[in-house]
Amino acid sequence: MFPLAEERKIWMQGYVDRLSVTRDGVWQIHDYKTGRWVPTQEDLDSDRQLALYQIGVQRNFPREAGRVELVWHYLAPRPRTALPQRACCAREPRGRDARADRPIQADSTFETVTDGHCDRCSYRSICPAWALPQA
Repeated sequence: MFPLAEERKIWMQGYVDRLSVTRDGVWQIHDYKTGRWVPTQEDLDSDRQLALYQIGVQRNFPREAGRVELVWHYLAPRPRTALPQRACCAREPRGRDARADRPIQADSTFETVTDGHCDRCSYRSICPAWALPQA
């Protein structure tokens, strides 16, 4: 847990599946995915979940977690581990992540958004975007 925007009292909380340290002192943040969808490397490069975990780990362990790797494990349909770019420089949110709190703070309508993730969403059965038309 770490402040995303401390002055606005917005905090980020996440649950790391596994955190380990290699013999070389590299901290690894592991995330296990059990769904059927396996992303492309481009999808992984733009994924924010583990990058945000990295910020939290480095804020909680500033001296120890100097070098961090993000590791995804895809367990279905075929086991695959993807290692994206070595993530050792994302100490603080920059660009899009630095402003992530602004839409959270300003939003009051929480409109339904549909995209490619809908096909693998576990809430689809209760989502208003997928409700059956009324007769």
